[in-house]
Amino acid sequence: MGEQFGLVIQLAARHRAMDAIKISGNVQMIQDSGCERRPF
Repeated sequence: MGEQFGLVIQLAARHRAMDAIKISGNVQMIQDSGCERRPF
């Protein structure tokens, strides 16, 4: 039971980390496109 619980936590942590990477990637894209629109 303990091992199974640990595996579930690992999978959940990995899933959350991937979501965080996606979100930070989207923020980076938004910032990059914002810089391109500036006149200078």
